[in-house]
Amino acid sequence: MAAKPVNIITPSDDLPPQKLKELVLTELKVPTVFKGFIGEKWAEALTWSPQVMSEKLSDVCTRFKVCPKVGTLQHREILSTTDVVYETHCEYVDACFLDFNKWLQTEIEDDETVCPPPQKIIKCADKNPFSSVPRSIYWVYADYKYMNELCSDHLDIIDAVDWSVFGFDTRNGLSSTLWIGSEGASTPCHYDTYGCNLVAQLWGTKEWILFSPDDDHKLYPTRVPFEESSVFSHVNIKSPQINKYCDFLKATPYKVVLSPGDVLFVPHHWWHYVECLEPSLSVNTWIELASDKEDRITEAIARLLVSNVVTTDNKDSLVNPNEVLFPLEDNLTLLNTILTDGDDEQIITISDFINILTSKEVLSVIKDKVNAFHVS
Repeated sequence: MAAKPVNIITPSDDLPPQKLKELVLTELKVPTVFKGFIGEKWAEALTWSPQVMSEKLSDVCTRFKVCPKVGTLQHREILSTTDVVYETHCEYVDACFLDFNKWLQTEIEDDETVCPPPQKIIKCADKNPFSSVPRSIYWVYADYKYMNELCSDHLDIIDAVDWSVFGFDTRNGLSSTLWIGSEGASTPCHYDTYGCNLVAQLWGTKEWILFSPDDDHKLYPTRVPFEESSVFSHVNIKSPQINKYCDFLKATPYKVVLSPGDVLFVPHHWWHYVECLEPSLSVNTWIELASDKEDRITEAIARLLVSNVVTTDNKDSLVNPNEVLFPLEDNLTLLNTILTDGDDEQIITISDFINILTSKEVLSVIKDKVNAFHVS
């Protein structure tokens, strides 16, 4: 399973911002790293170590994801080495960035016995919430944090993110998300259903493993746990269960390790697995594409269906913790809003949707897929 390198573009290619924008929106078809483009305009952001950010955001608290590192006793208690670590396997701790940075400064111990099982992590208001989380055993991640919410009172942070170097003159921190994690923190292999992605690595290093949409069936897609706008893979990219997911060996990975100052372009619908190789901070922005409307219709239908299958008894295992499900009427309103580009006109009624789902064509497709499970 030989990996391919990503494309590299440097300032020596003499590409103005407008040309870079054209590349991102229409021309680039494979993952590409822009090296050396954000040094001047992003000078302030490139100083954002966890220490610096903890000082800037000392009064800001958010939700951190906590999960045992692969190979630890705590990991083996909840998953095998070939299982995918989804968000439903993680614990969540509400803490301030100052708490997180203090935790990062602690020594990495080798004693696994000092840590309680994941479900018993103590969340105490009167001490550092990470005090019972040994760094040798757990990774911690503040991921997918919208900067317009997190940094609303810190305009210097918002303005330090400047995507105009790529021709997106109106994009700054208000249209970006922040990702800060310890070594080992990871995002399971998935693809984003909307847009394309620009990711600026600002501190530490991150490994990215990407796959083309042409490899969809080799990645064994799953909507469990469900998250609107994300499609996950059944495959543990680092330790695949080959006897179960044999076609994965036929997929072609693209691998790159991002260093501070690198900006990665992730094309539309490309699969990606991401892991912090050391304490790391990055920001990204999703760029809207003309195809997004069709994808939003698909996702609205998916959310409508999932919302009416999931119950309070099975929600924790079937739906990502950050996902909000809505009643049927609300989901139908959302679908109609997308179909009419924001008008209040009702195109699809509940009766219409029932007729669509129970039509001969749809039931035939579902029947074939159900029978395929029986055969396998």
